[in-house]
Amino acid sequence: MKHLIKPLLTALLLLCCTVAGAAVFEVDGIYYNILSSEDKTVEVTSGGSKYSGAVTIPASVTYNSITYSVTSIGYRAFAYCTGLTSIEIPSSVTSIGEGAFNGCKGLTSVVIPNGVTIIGKYTFENCTALTSITIPNSVTSIGNCAFYECTRLASIEITKNLKNIGCGILTETAWYDNQPDGLVYVGKVLYGYKGTMPNNTSIVVEDGCLAIAGSAFVSCTGLTSIEIPNSVTSIGDMAFYGCSKLTGIIIPSNVTCVGDYAFYDCTSLTSIEIPNSVTSIGDMAFTDCTSLTNIVIPNGVTSIGNSAFNGCTCLVTITSCIPADELFVISTYVFRNVNKNTCTLYVPYGAKETYASTDGWKEFKNIMELKPEITINDGE
Repeated sequence: MKHLIKPLLTALLLLCCTVAGAAVFEVDGIYYNILSSEDKTVEVTSGGSKYSGAVTIPASVTYNSITYSVTSIGYRAFAYCTGLTSIEIPSSVTSIGEGAFNGCKGLTSVVIPNGVTIIGKYTFENCTALTSITIPNSVTSIGNCAFYECTRLASIEITKNLKNIGCGILTETAWYDNQPDGLVYVGKVLYGYKGTMPNNTSIVVEDGCLAIAGSAFVSCTGLTSIEIPNSVTSIGDMAFYGCSKLTGIIIPSNVTCVGDYAFYDCTSLTSIEIPNSVTSIGDMAFTDCTSLTNIVIPNGVTSIGNSAFNGCTCLVTITSCIPADELFVISTYVFRNVNKNTCTLYVPYGAKETYASTDGWKEFKNIMELKPEITINDGE
C-alpha cells in the first residue's frame, strides 16, 4: 500500500497543475482568468503589458467549446500598458479591480458601463493623459487613490449612489486644482477644504450631501466643529485625520462605517456620538484621541479594527452595547494604552461573564453590567 501512495500523490499534483494552468487562457489577444466554471464567468487578466492601441473587451468569450461571460476586469489587468489608448468595457462587467489601469499613460478616455458597482484602489492612478470620465449611478464604491496623479483629468461626474469612497481619489487631478478655495463638492460628495483653513473654523455640510470623501479634512488644524446632515451615508478613511482642534462630532444616523484613521490624532475630541447604524469601526479610527473620556459602541457593530482606540489615555468609561451572543474577539491593540485598571467597561445586563472571558475585552479589570431598565441610546 505504501508503494501506491507516492504515485497517487504525484498524479494528483499533476492534475491540480493542469487544472490551474487551464484557468488562464487567451482569445484574440486578451487574457482571461476563469472565475467560476459552474457560473461560466471570467475576468480579464494581465497579459504582461502586451495590450496596446484600442482594446475592445467582449461581453462573452468562447474557450474549449464553452462560452463564458466577462464579468470583471481583474487586479492590475492593464497596469503599465503605456501603449493602451482606449478601452471599451462591455455592460456585462460589474467590477474593476485594484490597479486595473494603473500607469496607462496613453489612455485618454474611459466609459465605465452602467452595471459596474466597484472601482478598486489605484484603478486609474498615474493615467496622466486621461482628461474626462463619467461614473455611472450603479457605482457604490470607489477605492483609495483611484484617480491619483491623473493630472489632466479636468471633468468628472460622480454617482449619486456612492456609499464608500476612498481617500485621495481626486486631490491630484486638474479638476481639483482648478477649484476655488473653500469647501469643494462634486455633485453630492464633499471632497474637503481647499486652501488654508482659518483658525476656529466651524463648517456646516450642505443638506443633501451623500458622502464625505477620504482625506477630506486631513490636518485641518483650524477646524473646531462640523455639522453633518443625515443625508450623509459615508465618511471616508482619514476624513478628519489630524484635526487637532475638533472638539466634538455627531455622526449621522445613516452612516454604516467609521473608516480607517477617520479621527486619528484628533487630540481635542472630547465627545463623539456613533449611531446604531454603524456596523464597523476601522483600523486606528480613534487612535491618540487623548481628550476622549467616554465612548459608546453601538449594538450593531460587528467589527472593530486594529488599534481603533489605541492611545485614548483619558477614557474613563467604555459602554459596549454588543449583546453576549453577538460578542466577537478583538485584537489586544484595540484598546492599547487605555488604562484598563481604572477605565470601566459597561456591558449589557447578563453579559459580564462573556466579556470577562473574551479576548480583547477580558483585560479590563472593572466590568460592570448595565441594569436591565437602563437603555443606551446608541448615539441615535
